[in-house]
Amino acid sequence: MLTISTPCSRCSHPKSIHHVVYGEPPANQPGTARREVLLQCSHCGKHTIAVLEAVAHIPLDPSRTPFRGDITQYSDHIKLLSIIPDMPVNEAPEHVDLSVAKAFIDGLDVLQVKKWTLAAGSFRTALDRATKILWDEPKDGVKAPQTLAARIKELGPRMGIAQSLIEWANNVRVVGNEIHELGEVSEEDAMDAAHFTEMFLIYTFTLPRQVADFRVRRKP
Repeated sequence: MLTISTPCSRCSHPKSIHHVVYGEPPANQPGTARREVLLQCSHCGKHTIAVLEAVAHIPLDPSRTPFRGDITQYSDHIKLLSIIPDMPVNEAPEHVDLSVAKAFIDGLDVLQVKKWTLAAGSFRTALDRATKILWDEPKDGVKAPQTLAARIKELGPRMGIAQSLIEWANNVRVVGNEIHELGEVSEEDAMDAAHFTEMFLIYTFTLPRQVADFRVRRKP
């Protein structure tokens, strides 16, 4: 059977083996042509479409194709152009510090493969880095609190952060010190951490920059 090894855009498994379950009929023409085949992910069982550049007159249907195994063995005859639907690309909110953005994106990547504890750890790292960057010590000489939860709370009055966001932080268990008591983090805890981290970064990095850019554009 012809297979394609590629990340699955349906379940986000990073190295899924996709089996070709249907191929367009071959065309009676010389050279290569753009062809489409139906794939089934061996991990989730869902279907995607592969767009190929393949020898026009050779069948790709599983029951008739002369090819067996991964298509990379047959690069002279078949080339993978794209997968439909596209694999989603994880991004951090705009204007976030690079070190913070990296940890946040790591969390989203791991979240897709359902590694809840690792994902929550990455979101917590993103928040930890963000609060340290946001804490402007030279401003008043006050040192940042040691714990993440305390830093978020103290940043409220320093940056005018909405009280609702601070209260939200108090209810996200991954943000609090009890992270060390959770053991394996649940899916719910990981998703809470993802949602809160995104909103916190938007509120503290993205919105202030957007407001500043707006004022520059509106300045006479």
